[in-house]
Amino acid sequence: MASIDAAVAAKRGQVMQNLPSSRLGEILDQTLAGDAELARRKVFSRATWWWQSVPSLFGLPTCELDRVVGRVLAHPQALPLVAVAGARERPYAVAQVVATEVAIAEVVERRGSRRDLAALDVDQAVEAIWAAERRIAAPLTDWPTATP
Repeated sequence: MASIDAAVAAKRGQVMQNLPSSRLGEILDQTLAGDAELARRKVFSRATWWWQSVPSLFGLPTCELDRVVGRVLAHPQALPLVAVAGARERPYAVAQVVATEVAIAEVVERRGSRRDLAALDVDQAVEAIWAAERRIAAPLTDWPTATP
């Protein structure tokens, strides 16, 4: 217990004035990567980014935190989305996620217009999904309950 108290006391005294550029780059790379939590969520807000990144920002003064968040949201990998009526904050998406979604849509569109491919009717597709869920004893996705 004494070692925990000593670590907490040591941390309290560590207040940085500025986040080093190298550390900012690391935070940007980690939080805006295609396999990061924000990418898995697909859509995020300023508050969501804060929640995800707070441990990396411990010890920074408030004015520096605002600068860091501004840099993140201005980064080319953070794409601002069209605001939705009633939303508290502007939504963003990770660029790699958008690129992947566009690529998927293009493949679906190309394949959907072809008549020489095998096709399933809706009942067959639903049955295949249910069979897969029974096989793994879990839903394939949590889309009905997922929140951005």
